[in-house]
Order: sequence, then C-alpha cells, then structure tokens
Amino acid sequence: MNSLVRCWCGLFLSAICLLPACGNSSSGITVEDVWSLPVQIHKMDGEMARAMGAHEGHGGHHGSSNGVVYLTIRNKGSEADRLLSVLTDVCEVAEIHRTTMEDETMMMKKIESSLEIPAGGTVVLKPRDYHVMLIELTQSLVAGDEIALELYFERAGLIKVASEIRAL
Repeated sequence: MNSLVRCWCGLFLSAICLLPACGNSSSGITVEDVWSLPVQIHKMDGEMARAMGAHEGHGGHHGSSNGVVYLTIRNKGSEADRLLSVLTDVCEVAEIHRTTMEDETMMMKKIESSLEIPAGGTVVLKPRDYHVMLIELTQSLVAGDEIALELYFERAGLIKVASEIRAL
C-alpha cells in the first residue's frame, strides 16, 4: 500500500512539473492551417503587385526573394493576447503585414507594434489581409517542403509551428 501511495504521489508531482511545458495550451492560443508561398514584390506605376508564378524549368520557385505565411490564430482564453513577432531561419527578416486598399490602390504595410488576438476570438492571416512577410529568403521555398516558425505572443509566449509550402 505504501509503495502504491508513493507511486501515485510521484505521478502527480511529475504531472504538475510538466504543466509549465504546456503553457501555450493553457493560455488558450492555438495556431492552425499554417502555409507559405514564395513571392516576388514589384512596384509598377505606384501600385504594389505580387507576381506569384513558378519559374519554368525549376522544381521550385528559385529566385524568389520573399515569401509569405498565412495562418489562423484562435484564442480560446478569457484574455486578449498579442502576436509580437515571428522568427524563422529561412529569411533575414519576418514581419507582420497588412494589405489594404487605399484610393483604389493595394497597399502593404508593416504592423509596427503587434497583432491583437481578442479573447474568445480568431484572427485569420490570409491573402489580401494580415500575413507574415518573409523578407530576403536565405533558401528557396519549394512546394511540399516545410519551414519552422517561432511565433512570440505577449501572454502565451513561444509557440513553434511548421508551415507547409504550397504550390501556386
């Protein structure tokens, strides 16, 4: 009986010690449907246009200097959280951007502070809206591969995700 009690106490203490490692789920933040594309950014006659096309004769999108990441962030918690930054080793800089229409012109701007994820809410980073720009790629983004991303939240802390690179 005494060894059974010690065994249960040991299991209970082990479970308590592991709880901080699961901090992301207790914050209520989940990240899903993470995917990426290579892109080329061109400025034409004052308009920002994205030319996204496979280079003929290449298995991937070689020569793309930038990429984009789309994802869904859900906050099942009772307090708002903020996405502060994104890091990855496939580019020099990762920035949170938003695409908007201003005077019939599509504009892309960096979010200077953070992206709020409301309590009980969902924020979808999608084409022509919020997204993560991967600037100055250090490697090609090839359809079918995955890249690792680290998302830093004000409350949830670090959440690591993998992003599937999709074909255009």
